[in-house]
Amino acid sequence: MKRIIYLLFSVLAASGVAVPDGFSIEVLTERVPGARQMAQSESGMLYVGSMRQGNLYAVVWNEDSLTEPEVVLVGSELDLPTGIALIGNDLYVAALNRILKYPDIDGTFRDLPEPVVVTD
Repeated sequence: MKRIIYLLFSVLAASGVAVPDGFSIEVLTERVPGARQMAQSESGMLYVGSMRQGNLYAVVWNEDSLTEPEVVLVGSELDLPTGIALIGNDLYVAALNRILKYPDIDGTFRDLPEPVVVTD
């Protein structure tokens, strides 16, 4: 089994980070500014938060493809999103002042879905 650690920015890839035997590092895309946290859905969709930019992105890619992944803005103007997690089909985003839920995220990410406030 080929194990790859994907990066969304090239700083670490260029710095010569050591990885365990059997692993490699590749830059997936550099089009997600300030990438800080990631969660991957069962379908393979990669969701990425950028804390300082306050954005949430979906990175659409196929592991077997050599083409540049598509980057889709899912949410913006979030107040310091610092953590993301998937529970079933729902994506949860922990921001500075609240927790948001994006229901059925794989089916709605292209539509700039309106999140549900879980706690404020």
